[in-house]
Amino acid sequence: MSHSYNYQLSFWDEQDTGTRILLEHVSQGLESCEGLVDFFEERSKLEKDYARRLSAIAAKFNNNIQSQPDYGKLGLSVKSLHSSQERLSQSHSKQAVSIHRDGFSELKLFVQDLQARYKTISLKTRNLCNDKITKKQLCDVLQGKLEKASIELRDCQLNQDNYLGKRDSSQNDRHIQKWRSIVDELQTKLDVLKQEYKNSSKHWLHEWSRLSLELQELERSRIQFIKVKLQEFSKQCSDTAVEEQISMDNLTQQLTKFTADQDISSFAYNHGTGRIRGNFVHAASADSQRTSSTSSKHVQNVRQLSSQLQRSRLSGYYEEQIPDVPRPEVDKQKPESTKLDRLEPPETAAGVYTSSESSNESSNPTEFTSNVRHRTSVESMSTSISSLAHSIDDSQRFAKSWNSQNRRKSKTRSQLLESSQSTNLNEGSRSSSMETTRFHASSAPRSAQRRKSMVASDSSSNPFKEALEAMKRGGNDYDDVEDERPNNSASSQKKHLIPFQHSRTPTNETCTKRVMDKDHYVELPLFSSKGEEVLRYAKALYTFIEPNEQQIVNFRIGDYLLLTEQLDQDWFIGEVLDSQNVDPEYRYGIIPRNYIELLP
Repeated sequence: MSHSYNYQLSFWDEQDTGTRILLEHVSQGLESCEGLVDFFEERSKLEKDYARRLSAIAAKFNNNIQSQPDYGKLGLSVKSLHSSQERLSQSHSKQAVSIHRDGFSELKLFVQDLQARYKTISLKTRNLCNDKITKKQLCDVLQGKLEKASIELRDCQLNQDNYLGKRDSSQNDRHIQKWRSIVDELQTKLDVLKQEYKNSSKHWLHEWSRLSLELQELERSRIQFIKVKLQEFSKQCSDTAVEEQISMDNLTQQLTKFTADQDISSFAYNHGTGRIRGNFVHAASADSQRTSSTSSKHVQNVRQLSSQLQRSRLSGYYEEQIPDVPRPEVDKQKPESTKLDRLEPPETAAGVYTSSESSNESSNPTEFTSNVRHRTSVESMSTSISSLAHSIDDSQRFAKSWNSQNRRKSKTRSQLLESSQSTNLNEGSRSSSMETTRFHASSAPRSAQRRKSMVASDSSSNPFKEALEAMKRGGNDYDDVEDERPNNSASSQKKHLIPFQHSRTPTNETCTKRVMDKDHYVELPLFSSKGEEVLRYAKALYTFIEPNEQQIVNFRIGDYLLLTEQLDQDWFIGEVLDSQNVDPEYRYGIIPRNYIELLP
């Protein structure tokens, strides 16, 4: 159980020690405010003096600039320095005024008001405490006197029965009467004083509860006010510092935009009186020319080696990986004679495969253009109409002609070929592309390796129509050949594919990844909506739909999550994928580990 501590409930004791401690604490706080008032006063004076001195320095600097100006970009930078110092002096002047007005003056008046309130509370508290203590002391004194008078009265009463008392009985009676009256009077006074002390104690308890609460409110207002003033002072100093930092950054950027040679060349160009004819070159200029020429040759060599390495890697990869992939080519910028040569039947099997050839090929051979060429084969016919697969129903989709292992292998490799070509060829230099194109124009084995395109063939029949009819006939015979299908083909249909944002273009297919979710695959993007790379994929085990200030992602059971960063063992950073029921404000943020299941 939590306890609440405050001044009103925490300073109670029989000796009133808590009263003294609390009053001393509040008094020390007010004394510390005096030191803060002095600090603001001195700081405002310092800022004012700094602004005055900086303004005088800037004015003197401006006079020097006007009388002895510098030239070119350096002169502009010097003027920028002067303007930044002028702005800085004005900023410090405003800061001095703000500190004196908001910090020193207001805090001084506030502390004076608090001191007056504290003086009233402390005086009333001390009076009540002293009154209670005084009545307590008077009760003790009267109690002592009463005890003494009672002893004298008892002695007189004892002497009344002995020999001495009988000898002077009248005098003894007078003593007894005297002390008896004194005892009665003291007893009456003591009773009255005890009642007053009791009332004073009750009044003290009630008043101290209220006064301690007033002291607490006074302390709270003091702390809050000083907190506000310190925040204002911090903001004023930070604003001035930020303005100075921005000015210096601008000056630094301006200085990095020019060199000494630029100013020298500009002055020589604009104010030169004449140039010497001949091949006279300054030593520094010659050194700079040699350095630049060496650097340009080095860059050229690096580019040439990079293009050669790119061509060798691409040609080696495609020769080893895809020897049987159909290779259509579109050469819109080639002469007509070159196109006719490449459409001739192959005579030899030797050839070289380079990057420019792969740039014109496609994994989808159904681009019916006049410049597309293929190798003539029965299997290439079924592969060439892969784009029509979406028009075939499920019974026809599992036919042998559609589900051929060679067809799937060809499609996968052609997609890899096209994505690799589009990435590498965009990064190649213009020189490497021109060299590769010239190599194809003069390469005889290259055209010999090409097979005839079905579109360019002279056959009177339509090969695509025949292929489509053959596929449909194969789909009708699906029930007869189901037992004869290979095991690997049957196993490939056991796990269904659940696409997310499916795209049929090879460029978008490379932006997704197949992830196993229990008994099926899902296609999830490789990058989040903010362009961050996805490190892990997860699926929500529970529902968390709750507005929060910690930027926790909201999701429902079954939603897929894209994890882009792991904070620790319990938290990830990521977003929920395609959840229309989630507020856009809570689709990206942190994700708890115990609410999700990581997908392999």
